[in-house]
Amino acid sequence: MYVFHNQPSMTGTYQPVMMRLLPLDNKWKSNLADYKWPTNKKPQIAGLPMLTFLALVHNYLFVSLFRACAESLTSENASRLAAMQRA
Repeated sequence: MYVFHNQPSMTGTYQPVMMRLLPLDNKWKSNLADYKWPTNKKPQIAGLPMLTFLALVHNYLFVSLFRACAESLTSENASRLAAMQRA
């Protein structure tokens, strides 16, 4: 599953971006496997592990889609402002 949206750039314009949502890529997986937990205590899962996992995936998708919408809206407004300033 991919999301295509516009992302604001430093010049006040925008650039198209492709963001892969699912499945999570191997780079992310390898970075997670290399991550060293900061303490010797293991994290605890509240409730059933499958429900916790589904809640995490739901929140990940919500935040990713919200970010794409916010960046697209920001780039549109920046582009409109730049056009008005040129006029």
